[in-house]
Formats: sequence, structure tokens, C-alpha cells
Amino acid sequence: MRFRAAVFGVLALLVCAAFASASTVEFHVFNNYFSLNPPGQPIVSDATINMGDTVEWVWDQGFHSVAPVKGSIVDFDSGDHAPPYTFDYTFTQVGKITFFCDVHAVDNGDGTVTGSMQGTITVVPEPASAGGLAAIGMALLRRRRIA
Repeated sequence: MRFRAAVFGVLALLVCAAFASASTVEFHVFNNYFSLNPPGQPIVSDATINMGDTVEWVWDQGFHSVAPVKGSIVDFDSGDHAPPYTFDYTFTQVGKITFFCDVHAVDNGDGTVTGSMQGTITVVPEPASAGGLAAIGMALLRRRRIA
């Protein structure tokens, strides 16, 4: 009976780890756009991700950069590049980040950007379900060890 309970507890923790694992979101960089979709598909320049997720910008066409507006909760700068190039950043704070290409847009200094090459990332806390599952798994393991 103890063995089965231990196996159940370990499986619960593995499921929790799978739910809680960070993911990578890809933005394509081309023409004068950042998009979750590759060239030739509809432009989607805004994303919502979980805290701890990584965004990878992939240069498909042109000479571009990516950086957040001044005063943002994050600070990164890819520099100016042509393809093939990728730039990754892992978001560790909750909030809304406006980013832009300094070749094709201008940071207005007030959290806004003028120009076509911009996007936003909204970082939200990790889903409560993953934390809840982890807590249940740990409680089951502790309960079975005491018994």
C-alpha cells in the first residue's frame, strides 16, 4: 500500500512539473513587423506569456533590433542584426512590456512608440493550477510518509 501511495505521489509531482514548466514563445522579425506568425500569415504583434517564459525573436528578413521602451520593468537590447539571427529573453517580472525596433520605430520616452515596428508582451503570474497541483502532490507525499 505504501509503495502504491509513493508511486502516486511521484506521478503527481511529475504532472505538476509538466504543467509548471516554462515555455518559449517565438516572435518572427521581418519587413517592418514583429509577429507571432511567420511571414505570409496574419500579423500578431502582442503576446501574453507566463512569468518564467522565454521569448525568442527570430530574424526572418531585413535589418532589425528589439528592445523595450525606456522605463520598462525589463532591460534588454538585441542590437541591430540581419538574418540569420535569434535573440532570447526570459521574463521574470509580471507586467506589460512594449518593445520596438530602433531601425523602424522611435521610443517616445513615455512608454509609447512611434512607427510600425513594435509589439507588446503581457507577463502574467504562472497559472494557479500548476501551483495547486504541486501543493496537492506534496501534501499526499507527506501524508503517506507520516502514516
